Amino acid sequence: MFMFALIYASVVIIPGPGIMTVITQAGRLSRSRIFFLIAGFVVGDLIWFFAALLGLSAALRATPMLLTPIQILGAGYLILLSVRLWKEGISLKPVVGAKSAGSSSHTLFFGSLLLTLSNPKVLIFYVAILPIALDTQALSALQVFQVIAIIVTVLSVIKVLYALAGSYLEKYLSGKPVEVWLYRCFSLLIFLLSISMLYEAIS
Repeated sequence: MFMFALIYASVVIIPGPGIMTVITQAGRLSRSRIFFLIAGFVVGDLIWFFAALLGLSAALRATPMLLTPIQILGAGYLILLSVRLWKEGISLKPVVGAKSAGSSSHTLFFGSLLLTLSNPKVLIFYVAILPIALDTQALSALQVFQVIAIIVTVLSVIKVLYALAGSYLEKYLSGKPVEVWLYRCFSLLIFLLSISMLYEAIS
């Protein structure tokens, strides 16, 4: 289990669409809404884990007709986030998920859930890397519980740390000219990640 925890943490800590979303949203969200945002990522990973236990993740990978629509929706969510971040990052107006109509806690939760289910990095981990770290077909009930505890703990802690970093950046740079360019850089990076996901979906 220690080896799995180490490998999982190493994969999660690498910045990707989820990490970029947390960083850019953290400074504009209340603590309760950050909780819903992170909860969506955690639930998404747990869904992939149970899919791997049932052998569904590999089957889904081998069936593009089922996976492609999910990836396209996830890429669309990222594009929406990048556009709003570009337009609103220069002001004190909230970005996606902040205290505005249509950006409820449920929107944040399902947005991050969709992003996790469509993220190629997450899919590759549960299809290709997880079977190397664990024999999913031979896990006991106790071991399954231990894996769930590791996923919830490691993913939550790393996302919270990135959220704190994002919140610190927002607080330190608020009102300064560099804030505009930082958020625009984040916007461009998220947009490029969404294009990469679209390419992965249609190729």
